[in-house]
Amino acid sequence: MGKKHKLIIISGASGTGKTVVALGLLKVNKKLKRVVTYTTRKRRPGEVAGQDYHFVTENKFNQMVKNKEFFEYAAVHNYYYGNAYEEIKKIRDSGQSPVLVIDVQGGLTVKKKIRKKERLMIFLMPESKEQLKQRIKKRKGGMSKKDLELRMTDADKEMKLAGEYDYLVVNKQGKLDETINMVVEIIKKENFLL
Repeated sequence: MGKKHKLIIISGASGTGKTVVALGLLKVNKKLKRVVTYTTRKRRPGEVAGQDYHFVTENKFNQMVKNKEFFEYAAVHNYYYGNAYEEIKKIRDSGQSPVLVIDVQGGLTVKKKIRKKERLMIFLMPESKEQLKQRIKKRKGGMSKKDLELRMTDADKEMKLAGEYDYLVVNKQGKLDETINMVVEIIKKENFLL
């Protein structure tokens, strides 16, 4: 695989800022492009279908699984998420490097499928569990107490797996630019930019 084919994985527990950090990366380097994930969850206010996610029914998702269209997929917080081979191929064919914004389970699947020299895995962490809880609570669309508890329980489990990643970056509250710059420096250090 040439440099343009290397995968950059941004992962972490729900609410750690994966998507925001990835979008910041795309602004500073046009040679990177986010892989748009398929999901069965409902669209949140402000999300754009085909840009933030491909929103599909559970039946459609299951059909895609049956047709082996996914590079990786997982059930997370009672919904399905998956990244399609076709999405990654389109990005590679355009001469850009794919950026996967995925949960920890998906990141570990990628780790098993792709050799280390062909991928870069970055795990985002919050400064504290309390900060993470506040971030999740502030999410658009609201969240039930039960769903919040589920996400916090899952986050505890996921943060214990941070050591499985190549790099760990703490996403400090109010320091988004600093976090993005740290990720950019990691990518440069690993020679992942074209």
